[in-house]
Amino acid sequence: MLATAARPWASLTPVQALVEQTCDPTLPVPNDVANIELAELINKRKANSAREACHGLLSHINSRNPNEALLALNVLDHLVKNCGYPIHLQISTKEFLNELVRRFPERPPMVTGRVMGKILELIHEWKNTLCVHSKYKEDLVHIRDMHRLLSYKGYRFKSFDAARALATSNPNEDLKSPEELEEEDREAKSAKLQELIRRGTPRDLAAAQELMKQLAGAEPEKAVDYTAKTLSELDKVQSKAILLNDMLNNAREGEKVGIDGDAYDQVAAACRGARPKIQKWIEEDTGEREGVMDRLLLCNDLINTALERFEACKAGDWTKAQGIVDANNPNQKAADLISFDAFADDEAPMSGTGGLSLPSDTTPSTSNTGMTNAGLPFDLFAPSPSASPSPAGLVSFGGSAPAQKQDPMSFFNTAPAQPQPPQAGPSFNLGTFQSVQPQRQPTASNFNIPSPMQASPSHTMGYSLSPQPAATRPTGGQTHQQPPQQQQKKDAFADLVDLMG
Repeated sequence: MLATAARPWASLTPVQALVEQTCDPTLPVPNDVANIELAELINKRKANSAREACHGLLSHINSRNPNEALLALNVLDHLVKNCGYPIHLQISTKEFLNELVRRFPERPPMVTGRVMGKILELIHEWKNTLCVHSKYKEDLVHIRDMHRLLSYKGYRFKSFDAARALATSNPNEDLKSPEELEEEDREAKSAKLQELIRRGTPRDLAAAQELMKQLAGAEPEKAVDYTAKTLSELDKVQSKAILLNDMLNNAREGEKVGIDGDAYDQVAAACRGARPKIQKWIEEDTGEREGVMDRLLLCNDLINTALERFEACKAGDWTKAQGIVDANNPNQKAADLISFDAFADDEAPMSGTGGLSLPSDTTPSTSNTGMTNAGLPFDLFAPSPSASPSPAGLVSFGGSAPAQKQDPMSFFNTAPAQPQPPQAGPSFNLGTFQSVQPQRQPTASNFNIPSPMQASPSHTMGYSLSPQPAATRPTGGQTHQQPPQQQQKKDAFADLVDLMG
């Protein structure tokens, strides 16, 4: 009787045979070896193996034998955590979820059995993990709907232990190379395409057509940048290394650091898990992607420094930990042995002939305000940096002291300037365009042009671009020009005062 009821092993596929082996009701404890073998077979064969395994477990989950049902639920939990998106897509279908809760009554019983409690626990865990953190959570909405429906019916879920879920999950699960991300994305799209074709509804077939276009590369503008995703995950790992360094900076000397399960140990474990992948990518990098090698080296150095310092603090050697900080401080690195700026002060300023002196471009002027390094003013109409006059025949583009602000319109002033005694230091005021008035030769031009060869440093006056009267024009025998005397005005009441007196 039993032989006729049992299915012959010859008619079972390898996946079905492993499902039967893992759900054997005679097993006192779960068969972990068979569970691992089943997960590896599903990951290797792909195709329809995920659906075949999930729906093969449903008959054992709804069995009247509680031990068999618990073994099947344990296998299902193992596949969800180790087989990725193909299994996630199958457990999120309406067909699977309805069959999973088929033995649930309309109203929750007073006492929840072990099998019902395990099913509620799995649905609650999927809702708080897969539906929140999965990259394809938009395809898992039916799990959230089932969770909401059970809550509406009156079923209560246990509090979700986020710490336990975080401890069992891999913090670096998404840290993959661009090639690995592309292969994973293609496998996920292939599994979804197969499921959409199997359903065969018009809506599913339209979605399958769009997926086939993406897999064929018919729309390059919608292609995903997998390199950017890898760099984004590297940023997360780098931030964890920086966080570990900051936590160690805030730790007091003598504090217990690195106790199993504390914050220091969790962050260090995340950095330690990412280090082998990063080192492998550094060894296999061919330099095709610009900037990736620099990021990998930087991230690897940060992780090594943070973990080395963490191990020193965990062992209680705070002196060594401080030495690691000092050794990696960029402000304490030795100066370069060769510096091209060492000979900058030895260069002499360039000078020319004819009384023209220009400062060198390599020696910046620190005493002249408002002047460039070449000795030229920033603004021709700005105040002169020097108030001292310059002797005739010598022009200098520098100054010694700033002068008061003057009106730029004084350039058009025709009144002559008051004579000032000459000084030894050369100066030229470009702000007001005032200069010396040297001895001139008679010419037919109406403009006064200074001649440096016949200049006399004893008298100075202002000049303008306006024509001067003939009476005031210089002659060959004149050495200087007298300023015009102003006519005194007569008082209108002076005669009345004399009459009254």
